[in-house]
Amino acid sequence: MKISCLIFALTFFLSVWSHADQIVSVTAQIRNNVTASVKVEVLNNPNLPSGGRTVLIQHGLAHTGNAAKPLAEKMFADPNLSSKISNIVLVNLPGRNGSSLPQGIHFGSLSMIDFANTFLSVLTGLNDQGIHVDSIVAHSMGAVIVELAQTKLISQGQDLKTLITSTT
Repeated sequence: MKISCLIFALTFFLSVWSHADQIVSVTAQIRNNVTASVKVEVLNNPNLPSGGRTVLIQHGLAHTGNAAKPLAEKMFADPNLSSKISNIVLVNLPGRNGSSLPQGIHFGSLSMIDFANTFLSVLTGLNDQGIHVDSIVAHSMGAVIVELAQTKLISQGQDLKTLITSTT
């Protein structure tokens, strides 16, 4: 029992601390005169290094992009998914895992709308750097962020599907 627990713990920590294949910094426009440098990690599927989908995973409230690394590794190892996904993009919201604190406002003053603006700004910034997201997966508060981003786009006559497909 102790050995299996040790193996599980070692596997978990190694997967959480595994390295990104590419680290990208995106300057996110959060509000007028409020920005943050957002750290984005891109994990490449060793089985399908190009030609597949790029999936963005947005973490929840108490997490960082690292929380999704075990999921990414499972997706790359799954025969049904591994043949379809080339990259997994992990976004770290402001103040988390190497992303800067916001400039121009106190961190505690950020609202959910600010996080949605950050998310949209990151999508645009990734596109500008040649990283074209095909699919979005979100966990917990990350799903609320994506929903608020979608609501904002719809109020402007756009939507996330159009935004991400027009960039590929």
